Amino acid sequence: MVSTEWKSPNNITQDSRYKIVNGGTANRFTNINAMKKQNTNDYSYCINNNGTSDYRASPVLYFNNFQFNIPSNATITKIHVQLVVQEQTLTAGLKTKVLKLKTGASTTDWGVGNNKASSDRWAVRPTWTTQTYSFTPSEWGLTLLPSTINSSNFGCVFQCVGLSNGHKGYGYWSLPRVAYVRMKIDYNLPVTQNITVKPNFLVEATASKSELDINNSNDVLNVNVKYTHLLSSNNQYVGGNTPTVILSSKNLKIGSNKASSYTCPVLNMPDELSGSTRTTSIPIYPGVQPGRQEIKVTTGNTVINIPITVINSQDSLIEFTDFTKYDKANQKVLVNNCKFKGCTSKTGGAMYIKTKFFFKQKNTYVDNTATSCPNIWHNTECKDS
Repeated sequence: MVSTEWKSPNNITQDSRYKIVNGGTANRFTNINAMKKQNTNDYSYCINNNGTSDYRASPVLYFNNFQFNIPSNATITKIHVQLVVQEQTLTAGLKTKVLKLKTGASTTDWGVGNNKASSDRWAVRPTWTTQTYSFTPSEWGLTLLPSTINSSNFGCVFQCVGLSNGHKGYGYWSLPRVAYVRMKIDYNLPVTQNITVKPNFLVEATASKSELDINNSNDVLNVNVKYTHLLSSNNQYVGGNTPTVILSSKNLKIGSNKASSYTCPVLNMPDELSGSTRTTSIPIYPGVQPGRQEIKVTTGNTVINIPITVINSQDSLIEFTDFTKYDKANQKVLVNNCKFKGCTSKTGGAMYIKTKFFFKQKNTYVDNTATSCPNIWHNTECKDS
């Protein structure tokens, strides 16, 4: 349980309306701001020596704006109100008539909830009576949230009344003195648990270009690994280390050491109010194998495959204008890993003659506007082989 300190009101008002607060004239309190001080050196009392009797209660006093600051997740367990009062005269007697809580802005509604006033008689001057009222919210007849208590409207409502018959004369009226009124709040906070919230990141990987030249060992592209900070389970951008990311390839060379695998450095990102991104760039170099290659980016159970084409810049189009010179024993033409482009013949395109002297191997044909044929046209007939 947590308790606040005893706090004094910053606002005090009184309601002394004729025939409303006590059926007749209510003799107003004077010097009411003295009740903001938690001592008995200064005090407030009823005016003009008339005071209060059993049928003429005092004005109603409203105390509020105690400037509590209860945590929003607290549970209110008890509200304490303390009065320090005394009777000035010796023969009449006084008691507290109304002691309720105040939650709204009104200073004429007599408070809310249950009246918890004690019927005990006040001590007579110079002795002071301390009345402490300590009750749970339900005993006060209210449901109280921290926001209600923290409001400047929150406080208490007080009224006192004489014990003797005021009709018998002046001597039976009592003069009340109120030194001060103060309040204190008890509350509980939820039990805290040490829960580890993990940082949350989105990992993405892209290549700066899609080709490498096998004939240039220093030809390089960059694989950019981007980490985006995401909201964690507590709906906050929790800081921490980025996940482990590994790049690997069978035929490409990775990193400045040109190895077959590379582990990205772990980045530490702080707690943030909004998500940010960090990027790590890793150089990739060609190996010795041309064609379609692949960079595999692995993080946890996620795998990202980035295709890379390794080209041979020394490949060129070979034109054969006279094949008769190859028509000799033990001679042949091999066309390997070439591209045939712009073939526009209407009856054939990118044709080859497959004999023991001339054949293709892994050649591709692009931009061919001729009638499609997978291998070769012969006498306007498409041949499968």
